[in-house]
Amino acid sequence: MAVGVSSGRGGAESKALRWSEPEVGAGVAVVGAGGGHDGADMEASRLGGAVRRQERWGIQVHVMLYHLDLPQAWEDEYAGWLSPKIVEDFTAYADVCFREFGDRVSHWTILAEPNVAALGGYDTGEFAPGRCSDPFGVTKCTVGNSSVEPYVAAHNMILTHAAVVRLYREKYQTLQKGIVGINVLSLWSYPLTDSTADLQAAQRYKDFTYGWILHPLVFGDYPQVMKKAIGSRLPSFSKVQTELVKVLLDFIGVNHYFSLLCERCSLWQKEFETSLLIDQ
Repeated sequence: MAVGVSSGRGGAESKALRWSEPEVGAGVAVVGAGGGHDGADMEASRLGGAVRRQERWGIQVHVMLYHLDLPQAWEDEYAGWLSPKIVEDFTAYADVCFREFGDRVSHWTILAEPNVAALGGYDTGEFAPGRCSDPFGVTKCTVGNSSVEPYVAAHNMILTHAAVVRLYREKYQTLQKGIVGINVLSLWSYPLTDSTADLQAAQRYKDFTYGWILHPLVFGDYPQVMKKAIGSRLPSFSKVQTELVKVLLDFIGVNHYFSLLCERCSLWQKEFETSLLIDQ
């Protein structure tokens, strides 16, 4: 049945690649016919098949490289997004995808909803890897720190995004002529009343929800309201990193499902220890 769709987005999965057992101190390596990162090959052809089908139907292909799941090997070796080691491994995975499919993919989303992944995976524990600390978990987590880990995970996601975009621009974009960007959950917020406190609460929600991810990619640092509220628990960018992460967007994808009414509330801060949601 024809529905008039001109473009479609699907996901690649880093766990669909074959990964070698890591050597001591060497990290996880992609393996294939030639061994190491350069010899990486796809173990499954799911993504290739999806690309071919969309091409056959005349649909512009959009691919996202990450949405809520990582190889278990990365979690086991260095706790996934909690370690800066992931930057190298994820960039190697992206390199494979660009090399194998870049001539047929016009739009690459490096990370889909990293703000959701950091919140759900490391604050409330409802998404993989299911880390949180009491009393903030939606489920009973056995490990995690809701006051620190969401920020560490998001920080490494931002650094990873920057590394992958630079790889694509330097190695592939001129020839393949595709574009690279990011997708964020961006629920809009309205103040419950016209009071200054509620106006500030609505803006604070925006800063903590998508400013958290997008502000560094445009300005090289986190929103000031986050830096003030979170203090030393929020990782910082070095001068070199600030320049590396800035202006690395060809497009911004927005997932918007509904809007919220916001009011200032200080009760939670007094009753509980802190977390991402409480900081917000």
